[in-house]
Amino acid sequence: MSNSGPDYYRQKLLTTLEEVAFLSNACREAANAGKSVGSVEIRVVKFVPTYCLKIFDQHLDRGLAGVELYPHKTSEPGPRFLLTRKSDGKWFNYFCSQFEIAWSSSRALPSSSTA
Repeated sequence: MSNSGPDYYRQKLLTTLEEVAFLSNACREAANAGKSVGSVEIRVVKFVPTYCLKIFDQHLDRGLAGVELYPHKTSEPGPRFLLTRKSDGKWFNYFCSQFEIAWSSSRALPSSSTA
């Protein structure tokens, strides 16, 4: 499958929505079990991102960021790596900043809800 056609992006979107549904369900189950949890919110941008970020506990010492860089017109998978606030402060903060910039230019989906 080409990494630039509609089918490629359709599959990427479906995979992302599956991951968000998993996280949302995990939050809901934890809340039902009486655990303190955060929330899951879906937002969209009007451009195709060149990366995927999953950031957990951003403002805590145990902060963790999963980064996936999307390739351009290649069949090879992009690099994926984890950053921690403690060990990778400069890059952790950089990617958190990139997330905030993208978030501020995004919009919420009407069906988006918190868990």
